[in-house]
Amino acid sequence: MLSSSPTRDRILKAALHAYLQHGLKRTTAEDVAAAVGLTRVTVYRYFPGRAQLLRAAFWRYVEILEAALENLPPQASPDAVLEQIAAAFAALPHDHFPARLHELQRLEPELFAEFNAARRAAVNALFDRLLEQARQQGRLRPGLRPAVLRAYFQSAVVDVLLHPALEDDAVSAAELFAAVKEIFLHGILQE
Repeated sequence: MLSSSPTRDRILKAALHAYLQHGLKRTTAEDVAAAVGLTRVTVYRYFPGRAQLLRAAFWRYVEILEAALENLPPQASPDAVLEQIAAAFAALPHDHFPARLHELQRLEPELFAEFNAARRAAVNALFDRLLEQARQQGRLRPGLRPAVLRAYFQSAVVDVLLHPALEDDAVSAAELFAAVKEIFLHGILQE
């Protein structure tokens, strides 16, 4: 498999789009190649098989989350950390994502488990940064247990993407994460 390059990145973007739009079983290397104006042989030079292409395409999610953490300034405010998280998630393609994750779990359970663990680890790293910044800046409410906050944050940031009602209601990623940020910072009740 060839290392990162503009062609590889174009292939992965097209592959993820095709997987999300048409499904994992129905998307072929020919579909991906046609979407980026390449031949099937070129796609196979970068990704020798379906499993490698599928894995790399879904790993773009994890890479975007990891890049969000790397791009944070050392003393970013909790608000800035949440903005970075929201921007990272808004940059991810969300079309049919819940359905495709369920399909991935059914067709490739080991890949799904690996992807889900990596996705949760990336979100946990972002949360740890958020928690540390809030502590350092004296903005963390006393008495809140970090384990409870982590579980809430995971549910709010990761699991909300899997909720079918949000897909059916056509809630945009930007709108969804603006609401998550608002709820996380201010709760749901008026003072």
